[in-house]
Amino acid sequence: MILLSLDRRQVLGWLLSSLVAGICHATDNVAPGRLLFVNAVGGDGKAFIEVGESDLRPAGFDSGKTTGWMDYQAKNYTIIGEHDPFGVAKHEVVLNPSSKLAMVLHAAKVKSEKPNRPPVQAVAWRVIDIGSLKSRGTKVWFGLSLCAKPVELEVSGDMFKLEPSVEKITPLKRGDGFLRIAVVSAPTKGADKTELQAASVTINMEDRDSVGVIAFNEGEDTVKLAIFDLN
Repeated sequence: MILLSLDRRQVLGWLLSSLVAGICHATDNVAPGRLLFVNAVGGDGKAFIEVGESDLRPAGFDSGKTTGWMDYQAKNYTIIGEHDPFGVAKHEVVLNPSSKLAMVLHAAKVKSEKPNRPPVQAVAWRVIDIGSLKSRGTKVWFGLSLCAKPVELEVSGDMFKLEPSVEKITPLKRGDGFLRIAVVSAPTKGADKTELQAASVTINMEDRDSVGVIAFNEGEDTVKLAIFDLN
């Protein structure tokens, strides 16, 4: 009777161990989520980004810099963006398996804590669900302007207008294998002038499928472009 009882306990132990191992193995096989970060704040200050308790780059990110796509365990994260001198922005992200989120840190105006004072300069997060963008077409370019007023772009010979904070998806025209993107015009802070330091970039598309383009103000009369892969 004692031996039989021990055998049963052993069998139950083995079954429980197998079940736990199976659950752990299934968890290990869950597809990770992916995150990419863009510093679109503008200006001379650097951006510092933390994911959970991990500092992505202790030296900080210069204006217009982007990271590559990075795999993270699918779960909730607190994303912290700190910019010198514009302050700190936090965002809670729910990262699902196989999801792809581009996190764009940008300049923003917020209400002053002091009464009867104008808005103050700050930073904020813009989250772009790249997975949903790719479902609209395989070969596309994604455009987003974080400038206060519309910006006109020339993309491989075609003209496009980016309205403030409005996402734009366009089929990709690659031509000779290179994609040229240039800022044609954007309003300055001055009267009716549209003169500016034109930003432009030429992208080799041989190893790329689709690209993202973020336009943002580098100064009062300068527009800068941040480019990243959608793949």
